[in-house]
Amino acid sequence: MRKHKRYDYSITTHPPPKKKNSLHMNSLTDDLASSDMATRSRAHRALVRQGSNAVYALTELLKSPYERIRWEAVRTLSEIHEPSATAALVTVLDDEVRDVRWLAADGLIARGEEAIKPVVLSLIGRPASVRVRLAAAHVLRAFLTGSYAEILRPVVAALGLTSPAVDVPVAAYDAIEKLRALQHEEKE
Repeated sequence: MRKHKRYDYSITTHPPPKKKNSLHMNSLTDDLASSDMATRSRAHRALVRQGSNAVYALTELLKSPYERIRWEAVRTLSEIHEPSATAALVTVLDDEVRDVRWLAADGLIARGEEAIKPVVLSLIGRPASVRVRLAAAHVLRAFLTGSYAEILRPVVAALGLTSPAVDVPVAAYDAIEKLRALQHEEKE
């Protein structure tokens, strides 16, 4: 029996790029880490044009110990409008550097409604993380004036309570159920 290679798809649904494309992608991601602003800018534009093909390489950069590299990866992912890029940005809400988290949160806000569900789901999985709660609150507050206000208001309120590890997952789960019901109604 033949064994299949396994990849970690926890952040993205895209496998690593093929070997032919891999060399070009490695060159672009290396350029994204350059100290030269013009080189970084060219790499950024090229990676955005690659779209979903660049998401895997960019999510690998999110593991870098260097803030500037993670920041550039987040900036690029923010301009790739793919569900896998949205998922990657959600994981950055727990980054150790506030500026990187905030850039990811702003990228999620710019995506609009498609970012709501992944952000709320992240609160069920990581309610104890202060960084995730603060960044998620920033994202969700942006949608309190829209059609999702009534669904999101209890989640945002729970984020400010004294026992968020208990209150946030409950409010987030309730919001997910309401979002699913709303989505089901829209399909009918």
